[in-house]
Amino acid sequence: MRLCVSLRYEDWVANVVPEFGSGVPYGQVGLYEANLNYEGLRKTELTVGYYEPRESEESAERPSALTVLERPAIIDIVRNIGANAWRFSVGGLHYEKRWFASAYFTGQQFGDRNTDPTISDSQTGAVARAAGRPYVSRDIDVMVGAGTSDSFKRNESASGRVFKMSPPTGNVPLTQDHLLSASIPNAGTVWSVGPELALRWKRLLVKSEYFHIGVTRSPMAGLANTSLGFDGWYVSASYTLFGVPRAFDIKRASFLPPGVTKDFDPALNQWGALELSARWDEVDLNDRPDAPSGFRGGRSITWESALNWYLNQHFRLTLDYSHFTVSCNSQSFNLLGRDGNALVGRVQAAF
Repeated sequence: MRLCVSLRYEDWVANVVPEFGSGVPYGQVGLYEANLNYEGLRKTELTVGYYEPRESEESAERPSALTVLERPAIIDIVRNIGANAWRFSVGGLHYEKRWFASAYFTGQQFGDRNTDPTISDSQTGAVARAAGRPYVSRDIDVMVGAGTSDSFKRNESASGRVFKMSPPTGNVPLTQDHLLSASIPNAGTVWSVGPELALRWKRLLVKSEYFHIGVTRSPMAGLANTSLGFDGWYVSASYTLFGVPRAFDIKRASFLPPGVTKDFDPALNQWGALELSARWDEVDLNDRPDAPSGFRGGRSITWESALNWYLNQHFRLTLDYSHFTVSCNSQSFNLLGRDGNALVGRVQAAF
């Protein structure tokens, strides 16, 4: 659960959002956001504090607007490079009807030194994104863009500087054992860059993003090539069966959830909004896996489908099915590769 508190004075807005979710140790209260924003400039928002900067369309979508249960694996990995929740950030965004741009300098996440008291040097990085809408009409909306993130240096602790990639298995966070999980020691600069594309035609929305991740490592004895590269992408489609179709949010450069004109009330034959979605999601964390300077993190492919039922503007019910295949990696429970299926339901509330 997250409780949002927002205070405004003229052009200044302060946000404080305590975090009671799974990212917080049991019995404790964390912090999702605590930032100060200046909105005195035209269609511009400047931010300082703990804030979640966005580097992709999928990460910019509100949690209640995701087309399936969770974000794709590659987006989950990229968000952890220089963005994600609880991240100290300084920067801003500007939006117009046809284009959007944002850039932030970022630091470590809130609570990092409490979680690991051995941290002696904090992470620094940057996040940027730009998107445009080359064609817009009543029935058609085309968006193209690109995003990038960079951690100039990782947190340094007793384990050194480590870059960890560990998206939930099948994009379903039901277990702590992630089949696709890899830690790269002696990590220097970690960066990502990739394009994004979305097309809305009436009630149908199709979108896709691709990211390449680069990792530099400290020199290794006798090895000339110590840099690593990984790739991932997804393509998704969603169709609003009834209700108001998804619309473009110019302030976030992402798509809003389906709209509800009349709240769920069977007695009046009112059913809210219903959406059918599907997504193909692939990420490859192998780079020269059989070479001494290479890395074997595994490869995952997930096919996912979902029904999203919006009862009103506050409540959403989701029924999600996913089939996942993960190749072998260094995980003790995934030395030969594994696959599986998951069927998950969720009740989501946002006020």
